[in-house]
Amino acid sequence: MPRRFKSSELSTRPDALAGAARRFVLVLVGTVVALSVVLTSYFYIQQRENSGFSFQNVVWDGVQFRNEHQVFRVTLLERLAEAPGISSHDVQRRYDILFSRLHLMRDGHTASIYRSDPGLQELLQRIEPVIRGWDKLLAAFLSGDRSAGFTIVEQSRNLDADFSAFTSGVNVVGIKRLEQSRERLSGLNSVLIAAAIVTWLLVIGFALALMRQLRATERAHAEMQAMTADLEQARQEAEEASRAKSNFLASMSHELRTPLNAVLGFADIMRQGLFGPVGHPRYADYVDGIVKSGQHLLSLINDVLDMSRVEAGKLELSEEDLDLRKSIEEAFDLVTVTAEGKGVSLTRALPAILPRLQADPRLLRQMMLNLLSNAIKFTPEGGGVEVAAAVLTDGGLAIRVRDTGVGMTDHQLKRVFEPFSQGDSQRAREAGGSGLGLPITRRLIELHDGQIHLSSRKSAGTTATLIFPASRVQVPAGVV
Repeated sequence: MPRRFKSSELSTRPDALAGAARRFVLVLVGTVVALSVVLTSYFYIQQRENSGFSFQNVVWDGVQFRNEHQVFRVTLLERLAEAPGISSHDVQRRYDILFSRLHLMRDGHTASIYRSDPGLQELLQRIEPVIRGWDKLLAAFLSGDRSAGFTIVEQSRNLDADFSAFTSGVNVVGIKRLEQSRERLSGLNSVLIAAAIVTWLLVIGFALALMRQLRATERAHAEMQAMTADLEQARQEAEEASRAKSNFLASMSHELRTPLNAVLGFADIMRQGLFGPVGHPRYADYVDGIVKSGQHLLSLINDVLDMSRVEAGKLELSEEDLDLRKSIEEAFDLVTVTAEGKGVSLTRALPAILPRLQADPRLLRQMMLNLLSNAIKFTPEGGGVEVAAAVLTDGGLAIRVRDTGVGMTDHQLKRVFEPFSQGDSQRAREAGGSGLGLPITRRLIELHDGQIHLSSRKSAGTTATLIFPASRVQVPAGVV
């Protein structure tokens, strides 16, 4: 049976898949962007801090500051001693260099590092005023005041301790800042490792989600294909049902019209008295024809009505404890005249003891009549129909009707239980009948919780078997 799909399921599944994909992509892109922003900001800050600090620059500037102080003093002493090759200009130049070093200590690119250390800041505050004060003393010395030069030398020697402390402090600060830089580098490595892990996790998550999305898409595609196949099957079944109804109506119109025409024709002849008064012997045959045609017409109408009641679920069982042999004999008696008139032999293959059956007697008789009538109808003159019954190994009961008739092809066998389908419409019209016998029989046996099995081969006859469940069979002791 084709699977039934809910319209809401079909309409929302593609939207749900697309929405989930969009949400996942947005989350993934947002995470990557946020991670990129955080890493970029962190790298930028670290770069700024590292670009403003170099251990070599800090120590170098501090040492050069002390060295320039010592060189200035040595140059001044040499000038005071009137050493050859040392001029006043050399002294002034060395002072200018020392003063520029002082300026670098206050405002250069490493000045912030010196200012960040209270000890270095205090030393600079003691050194700076002294060096700045040398400007006037040096001018006096260069003008010929030698005492000003000796004053500068004395003050310079007093600053040696501060310069030594400053140089040592610069080394300490440089080492501390170097350790901090290493710690930041270690932290940066940790961040990079974490970023790499997060990136890999995102890649793996994306791959898994992509695979999941792909599987969901494949499932949706497979379900869509299945739905398409089911719809195509339903369309074909609807077309077959429509054709079956059309064929059924065409066949039934012929079947109903034939006995009705016979009834009306015979009745009209008798009404007009074409062969004399009503007592004419020929009219007896006409009356017999009217009765047979009426019975046939009633049988057709009963089949249609029974099928309608079964399909509507309004047929209820009236169960009794039945004598199975008696029920089979009654069905036999009803079709014996028909079989003899067609030259078809009827035989029974029944065991000496039959179980009793819990069933509806009228419906059981109708099932037997349907199977026997079909068997006789499609068995040519000289053929035979056999009825057999047996208890099954599971305690159930099987009633088998086998004929030596024309049989059916596999294609016809698949369609005989379909309502409004008569297997071979041309053959059904030639044999007569509504074509509802087997569909009705299947519905009736199913009402008894049983089954009907049908086997047939073209030109080799057909076997129909009614199977009743063990719950409806009362098997006498000794019967197997």
